[in-house]
Amino acid sequence: MRRLLVDLIGLSLLIAPILLHLLPSNSGLLILLSIPVFVGFTRGVAEAHFLSRIPRTIAALEWAVIVFVSDIILCIPNSKSDPHTNFVTVFGAFFLIFIVPSIALSIGGFIVAVTWQTGRRAV
Repeated sequence: MRRLLVDLIGLSLLIAPILLHLLPSNSGLLILLSIPVFVGFTRGVAEAHFLSRIPRTIAALEWAVIVFVSDIILCIPNSKSDPHTNFVTVFGAFFLIFIVPSIALSIGGFIVAVTWQTGRRAV
């Protein structure tokens, strides 16, 4: 139950800054890609402290699915804002530009946090 709650909080932290327009409209790709890194790092800290132990690869794959779902959710409003685009074109345009890097960077932040917290606990 705690794992589901932490996953839902992570999903909302990934989606909220963009859907609620908390970022400036002229924020670049670097700012947009820093959100998954920060949330992935935070999720890794939560994984190391509050959640039951599962293998790191399984936990990283679980987090990758959460990030992918959040990226899919972020494609939906963009496809509804322009009548000439649909979900497939928006997804295709953002796949290599935003989705793949956000998943890789978020998993990187997650693994760094889990490794860092595991090393701190061993000392």
